[in-house]
This record gives sequence, structure tokens and C-alpha cells, in this order.
Amino acid sequence: MQSIAAPGFFGKLPGAGDFVQRRLPSAFVDVWDRHFSHAVAESRDVLGERWQSAYRASPLWRFLLAPGVCTGAAWAGVLGPATDRVGRHFPMVIAGRVATDTPAQPGVLCDDGRWFAAMENVFRAAQAVRSNVETFDAQVAALTMPVETRALPARAPSFRLDRKHAVQYRLPLPESVDATALLTAMWTQSIASSDGWCLWWSAEADRASGSLLLTAGLPDPALYAGFLEAAHIDARWPVPAVHEPVGAGS
Repeated sequence: MQSIAAPGFFGKLPGAGDFVQRRLPSAFVDVWDRHFSHAVAESRDVLGERWQSAYRASPLWRFLLAPGVCTGAAWAGVLGPATDRVGRHFPMVIAGRVATDTPAQPGVLCDDGRWFAAMENVFRAAQAVRSNVETFDAQVAALTMPVETRALPARAPSFRLDRKHAVQYRLPLPESVDATALLTAMWTQSIASSDGWCLWWSAEADRASGSLLLTAGLPDPALYAGFLEAAHIDARWPVPAVHEPVGAGS
């Protein structure tokens, strides 16, 4: 994978009075803004009086977006709760492009989670210390995307992801071993299928579901409450059946 550009961002920042945006194309922002405006509204209806506390306490979610979901590129990044200077809520997204032209384990899955962790540290600091947009922008721009890639494993698990059956699935993340193998397998399957499957997971196991969430495109707004409270990742998120292991890229 080659680094294409520094990551960009869109959302709310405590040091700014409205939405802030840098280095994400307008096509990405238009889709994201429209979709998550609906998602936030739906989650308010689901959670009622608990919404604000659930939103503020919600975990940060790492993600990989398939090509065609937000522009023709694939994206990797972090999504989490954010608030502007006057207290209006809208999640902040930080994202960078991921190349998919060569079958390989992407660099963002080759560094033991360090890139995602660095992004989360920048995210949390900006929300905690009320960073202004210039400071936040400089910190995000310094999050150079990893360029090292690895060959795909010879054999990898494969799962039945059927959009006719469900547009969201969940898979328990391994607790005792590195989850990279599962993430790589699912990302490889997503790219090969061209069905727009996106991956979402969190390093905050105490506040998240302990699952890898798979969505056909961006998450269904009616189910966004599950990203705020793990209890709402329920039977509407089925566990996909497992195919026999197949050769990578087959």
C-alpha cells in the first residue's frame, strides 16, 4: 500500500463553533454528513433521555470502508463522539485513503494497531483540551499512514455475507490472540466481493460489544444506537455462517 495523502477529518470540535473539515473530499463529506445526521436522530429516538450520557460515554470505533461507500476509494480511520463550542453534538471522523489495487494486507493492519491508536490519542486530546482547528489539523496531518504491506495468508476464513439476508453482521473478536488475522480476512473478502462491506471494531472492549461489526455500506441509522451502547448490538446483528477456509484471493 502506498500513502496517498495525510488523513483528513470532518465533524465537531470543542474549540470551534461549527463543523470543521480538512482534506476529505466533498463527496465523502456529503455522504457522511447526510448519513450520520439521520443516524444521530435515530439514536436519539431509541435511547431517549439516556442519549446524551450514552453518546458522551460511547467508544471510539476503528473502521475500514470499502470502495464505493464514500467516494470510489477505500478509507481507514476512527469515528467517535464529539461536541462543538456551544454544545452541539455530531461524531468526528478522521480518515485516510487505503489503496486496494494490489492484493495485500493493508499497512493500517500491519503495525499492531499503532496508527489507529495514535489517531485515537489525537482525537481524545482534541476533545479534552478544546483544541482549535489549526492545532487539531496539524496533529491529524502528522498521522502518516503506514506504507508497509504484507502478503496475504495462504488460507483464510471466509464467511457467508448475504445482503438478501442481512445488511449487518457481527463476529466476536478473539480475546486471547491478535485480531489482525480476522480483520485481514474480512477486509480481503470485502474487497473481493465488491458488495461494499465495511468493518467496524473498537479497542475499548469495556464499552464496546467485543465484536467486529460488518455493515453493507455505512451503518443502518436505525441501528446506530449499538455504536453508542453495546446492549443495542442485538439479534438484528446475526453472526454469519463460516465457509470452509479458502485460498486468499479466491
